[in-house]
Amino acid sequence: MKEYKNIINIKTIFITISVIILFLNVIYSLETYTSRGRSIGDSFVSYSLGVEALVYNPAASYYIESPEILVEYENLLPSIRKSLSLNRQLLGGVIPVNLKSDKLCIGLSLAQFNSEIYKENIYYALVSKDITPLLLKVPSKDIKVSLGIKLKYLSFLYPSSELLSSDPLFENFGREKSVFSFDLGVFYTTKDIYHYGLVINDVLEPNVGIKDISYLKRRVLLGFAYKHNITDKNITLLPSLGVRNYFNRTDISFGCEVIYKNSYFLRGTYSNWNVAVGVGYEYKNLVQINYSYVILNELNTFGGHYVSLNYKFSKPTKEKKISNEVKIEEKKQQPTTTLEIKSSTETKTQTDKKTLGDKKTK
Repeated sequence: MKEYKNIINIKTIFITISVIILFLNVIYSLETYTSRGRSIGDSFVSYSLGVEALVYNPAASYYIESPEILVEYENLLPSIRKSLSLNRQLLGGVIPVNLKSDKLCIGLSLAQFNSEIYKENIYYALVSKDITPLLLKVPSKDIKVSLGIKLKYLSFLYPSSELLSSDPLFENFGREKSVFSFDLGVFYTTKDIYHYGLVINDVLEPNVGIKDISYLKRRVLLGFAYKHNITDKNITLLPSLGVRNYFNRTDISFGCEVIYKNSYFLRGTYSNWNVAVGVGYEYKNLVQINYSYVILNELNTFGGHYVSLNYKFSKPTKEKKISNEVKIEEKKQQPTTTLEIKSSTETKTQTDKKTLGDKKTK
């Protein structure tokens, strides 16, 4: 019986390690997704204009108009992990900050990966800023360029468990490690139709090895998206193309998002490593629910369910409403054109002349 139990444990450990190596590709943030982005692909770096910018392109967060939060849950590889627990959670938020003469966007997030023999935490902090004035001598309303930086604190742990018994490696070098890293992102758009995104993950390539040196390799993502509005049918099409360069290998992905009445979303992507489809629904521009279904081509298996909930704090407060109403009322009472002012002046002059004439007659 003990021998049979050991065989099960060895098989379980083998499956888990295979998942970490093959599915995650490399430990840490390279394979962290959101439900919406998972069903669009790498090209999502070119128009991740919502709270998903926390994960994809920090520069795109600059165009967020109100505070947003994101909650994500991922049930990973249910078809091959058997009784193992294998999941990932993401919690984050972004907020625009209006300064006296400028605007910034800041954000914070926590991503967690959990299993019996391996756990991982990634803490994000981002800031983004408009750099268009620095690049253009003549201001243009059609061209916008922003820059973003995302700081990351990465930590992982091999917990003590029945599946992972004592090992000389852990006894001599410990079971956990933490490092710092950062990403850079650039976002460029023209006329809100053509969108371009460039992201460099883990610029400094930190060492994440416990015993031997093992660098977290730099990854480059480039995305392009085209926004086409079919006004008479309330439909927006967003076809996109993504290119990733990682470990001297270049891969291409294709994605598309169809938006109906700014509330219903249908998505799909194809690449060498996965095929994914997704749907979404947004209620009154406040709450958005997203789901994606993923098939991993490299493992030839179902990748898992991805579900996320986004919430926007976009409704104005009562004070803002009252202030706006007062301004509108004052504007109504004031003459708005030169003709109205002239007419008002002439009427007053004629009235004064008439009064003076009446006094003389008397």
